Amino acid sequence: MVGELTPLQQQRRDSILDAAVAAFSKVRYHHVEVEAIAKEAGVGKGTIYRYFKNKHDLYTSTIEHQFKIMFEFIDTSTAETDSPMQFIKSLIDAFIMFFEKNPNAFDIVILASGTIVDEVILSIRNIRNEYYKKFLKIIQQGIDEKLFKNMNKHIILRAIDASVIYVMYDQMKTSSFTIDEIKENLYNLFLNGLLLKSE
Repeated sequence: MVGELTPLQQQRRDSILDAAVAAFSKVRYHHVEVEAIAKEAGVGKGTIYRYFKNKHDLYTSTIEHQFKIMFEFIDTSTAETDSPMQFIKSLIDAFIMFFEKNPNAFDIVILASGTIVDEVILSIRNIRNEYYKKFLKIIQQGIDEKLFKNMNKHIILRAIDASVIYVMYDQMKTSSFTIDEIKENLYNLFLNGLLLKSE
């Protein structure tokens, strides 16, 4: 479908994407049937092709949509933080809360990491970088205020992102840890480090 969508069309497109998340999070791409997504979304199969060129377009749009929703949620959840230290905690909390509330989206993020093509990687990077601009400023503020060590802020942010995602993946698959235990250990890791302070 070309051109700007009406509110009703946008709602229909979003409902298709929601149904696609549920489908693509359960099985690999090649096992998903567009008919099943249409049925889940309450539309005809032809309607899907009015919004997406083909199954591949639907899949890549679903991944992009989920990353955008995730970063919007994290941005909103960290908006009220008034200090760099609190921001790190809020960022960890927001990632964990998003994946707790959206387990299907979590599976899409994990499954996508091994299957997506270059144009989607670029799109996801652009979505992520748009939100990371603000996050990086707050980490830089912590460095400038001598709260954080003078380290590469990009690596710090990616390390937090990756740590939460993979610890939560393990948690959702094995229930090895409590959510509170995950939060406390990640707070300690990123705010205090691993080394004991010397006397």
